Amino acid sequence: MYTPYMSAENPAEIIVFAKYVDQEALETHSQTPYHKTAAEQILNLVEERSTDILDGEITLFKELV
Repeated sequence: MYTPYMSAENPAEIIVFAKYVDQEALETHSQTPYHKTAAEQILNLVEERSTDILDGEITLFKELV
């Protein structure tokens, strides 16, 4: 599950919450061809990216466009 949020203070800041069943599901999804293609295209659009794992189930991506 992905849920994007745009910062009210900075519309160039986008936070995307991604929820996976477990770490294995995250790793498996990250290796799929469509995920690799999408990640490559998205990373070409961002200035900065950070990732945090919360509770072992939720990954937080903070991207500045």
